Amino acid sequence: MLYGCEEFEKSMRNQADIFDEALAIYQIVYNRVSSLETKKGSNCAFAWKVAGHALCMLHAKKQTDDSTFVCLKSVLREIL
Repeated sequence: MLYGCEEFEKSMRNQADIFDEALAIYQIVYNRVSSLETKKGSNCAFAWKVAGHALCMLHAKKQTDDSTFVCLKSVLREIL
């Protein structure tokens, strides 16, 4: 539902909207987990399953002014 399709890369939705919604999902789950007595990171798994790809892409975009791309670990290993 977040992407409007199965994969982030194939989404026709505006990336800014996806990023805003992914952040909202993460913040709601994080705030809920923070209010529990057992503050386990694993309790945030739902947010990462639902919005993880968008959150990672947003983080990558904020790291540099250059354009970003996704690279499989296996390809990176082969290159290095």
